[in-house]
Amino acid sequence: MEHIKIENLTYAFKENRFKLNKINLVINKGEFILFAGKNGSGKTTLLRHINGLIIPDKGDVYISGISVKKNRKKARKLAGMIFQDADAQIVGETVYEDVAFGPENLKIKRKDINQRVKEALKAVGLTEFEHKTSYNLSGGEKRRLAIAGILAMKPEIIIFDEPFSNLDYDGILQIIEQIKFLIKEKKTILMATHDLEKVVRYADKAVIMDNGKITAFGTPSEISEKLTQFGLVI
Repeated sequence: MEHIKIENLTYAFKENRFKLNKINLVINKGEFILFAGKNGSGKTTLLRHINGLIIPDKGDVYISGISVKKNRKKARKLAGMIFQDADAQIVGETVYEDVAFGPENLKIKRKDINQRVKEALKAVGLTEFEHKTSYNLSGGEKRRLAIAGILAMKPEIIIFDEPFSNLDYDGILQIIEQIKFLIKEKKTILMATHDLEKVVRYADKAVIMDNGKITAFGTPSEISEKLTQFGLVI
């Protein structure tokens, strides 16, 4: 079932230097899609269009038929993004306050917020951290906290931007476990990463970008020759 449709998406910097140039892509519900490409290829810029953080110059993104350009508020409810810098995403002094922040902004009843926080913390293995200070957590724990904050808002789509950046081995394993959990939950997962070898075995498809364009799209085995440039052997 079609979940995300990107049509002729174009976004340019000053002097018409294209960051994204006529991107067309269809992602089905429940798919785990990897986005690969060198720095500056347009991966993060494309993902930020999907939940309305950036508005295109031309074209549009549709989530379940809803125009992101016309309804950015709805798009952010449907698609949650975990940024590369987890510290930048932490807004609550305690773990509970941080996870509750999103649902509070959605004007949800306190009883329901408490339940959502409880479920989200359990999902990421931070139940015992509820009253701990957010900024005292390890790198991996902060990334899991960011995931919990998104889960508490119950989005259909989870977007990761370089989730393994600056994590130690334990932190990396923790995030991989969270990704496996989201797959079981049948969430649509989009991930920009340079660490393809850590998650390619779980991915349904991969997108390779270069200079603001998609140069390959398919299952990892279908585009294996293209993926070898990133050090992968499929």
